Amino acid sequence: MGLFILLFLFGIQTKSAKTQTCLPSGIYFTNQSQIDEFPSNYPGCTQIIGNLKIDESINGNITNLDSLKQISAITGNLIIRSSPSIIDLGGLDSLASIGGYMAIEFNDGLTSLNGLENLNSIGAFLTIHHNDELSTLSGLNNLISIGNYLKISSNPNLISFSDFENLTSINSYIWVTGNDDLSNLNGLENLNSIQDLWVAHNSSLSSLSGLENFTSIEGYLSILDNSDLSNLQGLDNLKSIGGFLEVFNNSSLTSFKGLDSLNTIGEYLKVFGNISLTSFSGLDNLNTIGGFLSVLHNASLYDFGGLDSLKSINGYLSIKNNGSLTNLNGLDNIDATTIDSLALFDNPDLSICEVQSICNYLDIHSNPAKIADNEMGCNTRPEIESACAIIPTIETFNAKNKIKISPNPTCGSFKISGVEEGEFKILDSFGRMVKKEAISNQEIDISELPNGIYSILISFENQMVTRKVIKIQ
Repeated sequence: MGLFILLFLFGIQTKSAKTQTCLPSGIYFTNQSQIDEFPSNYPGCTQIIGNLKIDESINGNITNLDSLKQISAITGNLIIRSSPSIIDLGGLDSLASIGGYMAIEFNDGLTSLNGLENLNSIGAFLTIHHNDELSTLSGLNNLISIGNYLKISSNPNLISFSDFENLTSINSYIWVTGNDDLSNLNGLENLNSIQDLWVAHNSSLSSLSGLENFTSIEGYLSILDNSDLSNLQGLDNLKSIGGFLEVFNNSSLTSFKGLDSLNTIGEYLKVFGNISLTSFSGLDNLNTIGGFLSVLHNASLYDFGGLDSLKSINGYLSIKNNGSLTNLNGLDNIDATTIDSLALFDNPDLSICEVQSICNYLDIHSNPAKIADNEMGCNTRPEIESACAIIPTIETFNAKNKIKISPNPTCGSFKISGVEEGEFKILDSFGRMVKKEAISNQEIDISELPNGIYSILISFENQMVTRKVIKIQ
């Protein structure tokens, strides 16, 4: 009987040893021998109360984490940094939860996160930063929740987020930046809301697919400098943005297609430096902007088609340095009382500004407006006010929009379509008139002119419209 009791007590002690909490001050590994000696130095230590940090002191000294297999939980943080000879995280196979944050940074040889397959929750943030050989997030397949933000940045060979397939909760923002081989965001399909979303400097990102279940963003949405991104498909179910929307320097972006469900932006909308953007198509259901509207340096922007449902902003309206902008069609329905101030300048082709919202705003002479360096008709406040006094009919607007130049570019001649009578002038890049004729059905010969970009000023029925033509060899 006594022997039985002794064996029973020994079994309890053995079980207790297997689930021992330990190291309230944490542990810091700087070399391989410290890791290898962990099981013998801390037998039964499975739940670390403090932080676990791996940051080698001698380059190439830490090669594996195999001796850490007994660790099942970390109450503090997990930090793996500057250990270039680690290729994966095998050895952390029993780790199921981290109470604090996890940071995987500056591990030049790390190719995957294999070894974290049992990890299902991170209490604070997750950052994966500057791991030059990391190509996959394999190992995070069973991660369910992140208590704060997710930041994945400067991993030049990372190609996919698909291993986030079970991630359902992030309580703060997502930051995706500087991942040169990342082509989409597939893997984030189980998320439906987020605080903020920052997607920037991902040179191969061609799609936002993976965000289809997002219905709201509580804070801001920034889409910056993603050179292969041509549209915003993937955000098709997004209805509201609580903060601002910024779309900057996405050189292949041609439209806002993908934001078709967006109804409200809580703060401002700023669109800057998207050289291929031609219109605001895709924002057709946008009704309200809670701050200013700023549209700057979009070289191919032709008009504001797509913003026809926009009823109000709450700040200034600024339209500057858009080289191909010819008219303000699409801004007609903004309540002029929601515009604080107006700036229209350095839009060299902008000649049609007499849309109803602008006319109503300028009708109150005390409303501030800076208007300069646009095409004739929009070059001064009095010019726009004069045009507003005889606002063209919808039919006239449509007639102007039908006027086309083709072929464009041209090697020597082109036609003007969409207008039957009137005259045209051709101006060179210095503003000098090089040709003037009546409009006809005949081709217009410019073969004798040097290669370059020319302005075509077309006058008809007391109206004028400007087009560009490119002469090439």
